[in-house]
Parts: sequence; structure tokens; C-alpha cells
Amino acid sequence: MKVPHVIFQTSPRWFAVRKPRGWTMATRASSSHPSIERYMTPILGLQKLFFPVEMDVRTSGIGIACTDRGMHAQFEKFKQLRLIHYTYRVGIDCACDDLLGTEFPDGVQGICDQSHNYQIVVEADHQMSYSRISGILKDRIADPSIDLFRLSFPDPLNPKSENHLVIEHSIPID
Repeated sequence: MKVPHVIFQTSPRWFAVRKPRGWTMATRASSSHPSIERYMTPILGLQKLFFPVEMDVRTSGIGIACTDRGMHAQFEKFKQLRLIHYTYRVGIDCACDDLLGTEFPDGVQGICDQSHNYQIVVEADHQMSYSRISGILKDRIADPSIDLFRLSFPDPLNPKSENHLVIEHSIPID
């Protein structure tokens, strides 16, 4: 079983974590899925984590975990202002020739990998659900493997800075 792990941290107030497919971010009493919060709080010696970037349980990828409400509020402002940029990679089990000449909507591009399998990259300035990404792909793919592999946003500890942090994780799709 894959487990979440911290992939980026510059402050004790927030960190980027890799969420495996099948996990939730926050602990929910109604969910039977394992959660990053339940797994990581004892390891970190914390009582609670806050998650401004949610993901569908079927999606793997990079999430943000905040250790206090103030930092969570800063990320929520970034979300409202659409300053967080999301890049999803969708694994498709088909040969490149099968989708040759397909035109995708704006913000969606298809690429052929070295194994001649097709991957689609979806860029957005807001979070997208599993069903929304499937809808963008016109439901042509029965069960795509969706990975949120890159996040870009202002530095939460210095929000007026011109610099944006880019967090990218290149582990292959689950």
C-alpha cells in the first residue's frame, strides 16, 4: 500500500504532501478510506491539519497541508483570487494513434510518451474534480488515472512577493 509523504517544506506552518489514489485529505467519520490527516498527525505531533487543496479519493497528487488556521486562511485567499495554478496529468490506456488528430478544449493538451502511450495534461486556475476532468475528456476514457502533479502559487509567508512557488512531483501515475 502506498502511503502519503512530505515532498516539500520550508516552514513548520505548511507543507506539500503526496496523496496516493484511494486516500482522502481530511479525516471524515463517514469515510472508510484512509486519510492523510489521520496518518500524519501522530507522526508530526499535531492534533489537526487543514487542507486548502482537496482532491477526489480517486485522484493522486500533491496536496497542501497547513498546521494552523491562519496559514489555511492565506491559502484560501489565494484560491479565491485564483492564484493557485493546478496541473493534472491523466494517464490513458491507449496507443497514441488511437487519439491522433483529436482536438481537446483550451487548457488541455495531449502528449505521446516514450512508450507510445497517450497522456493528457490539463492546466487550470481552480481545482478540478475527477468527474470534471473526465467530462473535459468527453468521457472517452473509462477510468483515467488522474494525478495532480504540479502546483504554482505565491509564497504564503510573503504573499506580496512577485515570486511564485512551483511544486512538482514526477513520480509516475498510480
